[in-house]
Amino acid sequence: ALGAFFAIIHISSRLATYYRYASTCAFADDWARRSRRRSLLVVTSIFVVSGWSWPLLAGSFDNGLGHMSGAAVAAGWSVLAALWEICFLVVDFCGMAADSFGTEVMTAEQLGGLVSRFNVMSAVVRRAGFLLERPLLVITQCNLGLCALGVMVVLSDSPPTAAIFLGVVTAWLLLSFSLFSAVAEVNLKLDRLPPLLNARHFGFEIDLDKRCAVDDMRACDAGLKMFNVRVDRKIMLKLGYYGIAGLSALVPRLLNT
Repeated sequence: ALGAFFAIIHISSRLATYYRYASTCAFADDWARRSRRRSLLVVTSIFVVSGWSWPLLAGSFDNGLGHMSGAAVAAGWSVLAALWEICFLVVDFCGMAADSFGTEVMTAEQLGGLVSRFNVMSAVVRRAGFLLERPLLVITQCNLGLCALGVMVVLSDSPPTAAIFLGVVTAWLLLSFSLFSAVAEVNLKLDRLPPLLNARHFGFEIDLDKRCAVDDMRACDAGLKMFNVRVDRKIMLKLGYYGIAGLSALVPRLLNT
């Protein structure tokens, strides 16, 4: 939770730079609108999880351990949900930046200036990737820790507590999966930009210049990476497979108890 809190502060201090770029590319309003919708979802989830888990955990124990467990679950969910929202905000910015440049490629009447603007966009996305490395690592570590703790709770002799904890962990894993899926989608959009430029026709006399521009865009290798590991759909399919396999093993155990 402490790592997530510091990650939120670190990302928040950099958002002004991305908002200026979004204003320059004329998608700041759409970015803010999406952010408000996700913020409403996060606030709603905090109220639902806190209002649902705290009373049930408090009633599962005779001493004060139930209230402590409920407070811990509510506080942990609040911090992790806020981290998910601010990471999704940066990922959404990168996706909209790629969409904006793709629209510019399709509407451009000449090749001049596209490479320089792509280099600027690539640099901004690369800085955003560096900014997301530690928060994504924190989320990955939280997922591993919660999965291990979830197995211990499910295998224990407290079915009500196990059901509550497994529900909260499953909800958080789904949010984490949606975040990493959004990262993979942004990388897919960035990979499609060089072929998109290559499909445009600016005149036979500048085909060589266009080919050089496409090669330069491919050499930039723009994308969101996690410590030089590019998040793509293959990784997401593997994570989804292992997640479903783990839940398939835990749910029958919980139902039998």
